[in-house]
Amino acid sequence: VQCDRCHKWRHLPATVNLDDLPEHWFCELNTHDPKRNNCEAAEQTPKEVAKEKKRAKKLAWKKLQMEQAQALAKEAGSKKRARSA
Repeated sequence: VQCDRCHKWRHLPATVNLDDLPEHWFCELNTHDPKRNNCEAAEQTPKEVAKEKKRAKKLAWKKLQMEQAQALAKEAGSKKRARSA
């Protein structure tokens, strides 16, 4: 989306419905990216956007793996307690 004040483009997550944005949009309305929620912040290059998407995907994958490991550990602990009761 483009800021109506500084005319810089700001990348928003795909989950944002562009139809829900106000008619006039400004950098400070960018609640999704605190680094770039002001007009003084540099505009992202396509390379930076791609790098941040890749990093976010990697972090989400690690979080999912950790949650799955915790669920398996919890399940194993429940089964162990059930056998010893």
